[in-house]
Amino acid sequence: YLGLGVSAHSFVDNVRFSDVEDISTYVKYLDEDKIPLETYDELTEDDAKEETIMLSLRLKEGIDTKEYEKKFDENLLLKKKDTIKELITNKFLVLDESNHLRATDSGFMVLDKIISMLV
Repeated sequence: YLGLGVSAHSFVDNVRFSDVEDISTYVKYLDEDKIPLETYDELTEDDAKEETIMLSLRLKEGIDTKEYEKKFDENLLLKKKDTIKELITNKFLVLDESNHLRATDSGFMVLDKIISMLV
């Protein structure tokens, strides 16, 4: 996604960046033909994996494990097999027929812990 304007945030090609928050500074940068960036962070592959797990599990749809494997060339279900089995057994996660790993209602209550176990 691309954000434009004062204090806008963007995420493009594994790079997260934001524009300056002060309107006067923002205009000054533009008047000087400068890009008004406040932050610029390139995500490592591990960062991208962690973010994918964290953001996906916060959604009702959960992690599309097939898409995860395509994106990172890693099978999350195999890599974290024992942990995922435990979380499913304890009814914190479910794996649906389309291979989406989702948090249950109980899982949402302890989602930060689940995420830390999977990254």
